[in-house]
Amino acid sequence: MNLTEENKEFVNASRIGQMKRGAYLINCARGGLIHEGDVAAALKSGQLGGYGADVVEPEPIAKTNPLLSAPNVVLTPHVASRTYESVERQGTMAAENLIRVLSGQPPLAQANKLS
Repeated sequence: MNLTEENKEFVNASRIGQMKRGAYLINCARGGLIHEGDVAAALKSGQLGGYGADVVEPEPIAKTNPLLSAPNVVLTPHVASRTYESVERQGTMAAENLIRVLSGQPPLAQANKLS
């Protein structure tokens, strides 16, 4: 799920309350989709049995993030896409872009316009 203004903190106390008691919640999309305070409270009460994520809001994680003191939480660095294949693709594209720019062509997949 993409993070938009409409779905920010989509998973909150209300939605967690609709889940089976003791359910496990995994977030590998965007940290902002989760109301982290509500998740921490649900973990402490037992409404959630566990929470796992490789994303938090904001990143890097703040020392005051309530998930850090909640039980049954597994947080990993935001590196789920760091596979051998993805690193190889990134390196190849960087080299291709360098060659393109040095030969007067625009780079591929550029985020901003060249001036």
